[in-house]
Amino acid sequence: MLGHSSDLFLSQSEAYDIEAEASPEQVVEAVVILVICVAIVVTNVLIIWAVSSSPSPKDAIDLYVLSVAVADLLCGVCIVPLSIYPAFVKEWVYGNLICRLTGYLGLTLWSVCLYTFMWMSVDRYLAIRKPLRYDVIQTRTRCQCWMVFTWLTSLFLCSPPY
Repeated sequence: MLGHSSDLFLSQSEAYDIEAEASPEQVVEAVVILVICVAIVVTNVLIIWAVSSSPSPKDAIDLYVLSVAVADLLCGVCIVPLSIYPAFVKEWVYGNLICRLTGYLGLTLWSVCLYTFMWMSVDRYLAIRKPLRYDVIQTRTRCQCWMVFTWLTSLFLCSPPY
């Protein structure tokens, strides 16, 4: 099953045959996905660099922004590029294992973003409702623990049942 190369990729002759038949719409779709992929990577690298190189002390919101940026960067590096060639040929060519792994990773990264946005909402709520106690409640260590909890929870909750 996984030992055969035909399960994982198309042969070179099959790939050339499919590429010769690509329509202009398929080419446009593949190029759009490529542009989106580059935009995702560049913008998230810039966000990570800007937040990391900030001379001010790291606030809770900075940790949340870093978490979302890292999750989006992983999506732009590990998931979106695998959609470019299949968009061009209108067929998934990477095999069942890669399909399952990208599905798991995509769902995990989506969960990380969702949970991190939830923590951002809690952070903003506390900043508005308890402004005098905000610095005591929202410590850097507590926010780091919440982010570790968020990533671990997403990794385990999104794992396949087998």
